[in-house]
Amino acid sequence: MKNAITYSEKFDQTLREIDQAIADKLENSFEQSPAILFAVDYIRGEVPVIKQIAEDADVYEMLDDTFNAVMLFDTGYSGFAVSTVGWAAPINNSDDDEIAPSKHPERKRVRLTTLCHRGQMGSSIRFKGEKDVTYDQGNARGSLANAMRDMYDIVRALKVSSTTETERQLP
Repeated sequence: MKNAITYSEKFDQTLREIDQAIADKLENSFEQSPAILFAVDYIRGEVPVIKQIAEDADVYEMLDDTFNAVMLFDTGYSGFAVSTVGWAAPINNSDDDEIAPSKHPERKRVRLTTLCHRGQMGSSIRFKGEKDVTYDQGNARGSLANAMRDMYDIVRALKVSSTTETERQLP
């Protein structure tokens, strides 16, 4: 008898497949300047549907823009993702930690893609020149995760407000 797949394993597969679809769309560019917001729809086993909604030099302004939330809502898709590039540097609990990653002598160019799909969050980090991808599912913390949760809440509120009163009532 085959063991059932847990929700966590399903989301991990979803995250990996959507991340790969976005990476293919971006052609593994690490020079992308603006952050990009994508609407995402996905049914397990199918090719993810990815639609670019917006781009902005400031990822937080892009996620705080109500028009972008309306655009996400209008797609009817089940999630969204943000892709942005930047610098990463090792953390070794020394004075080096005071140096901005972009100024650190051991810095590496990275692309971060963060997904919010049906309320679940996960992310991937790709390092320029490396094939391995680091995935993190469900542990998103910080200002970007908070901004994405706020966007998710706005889209959900739009969905609730778009239903008629009789659709919201139980039989």
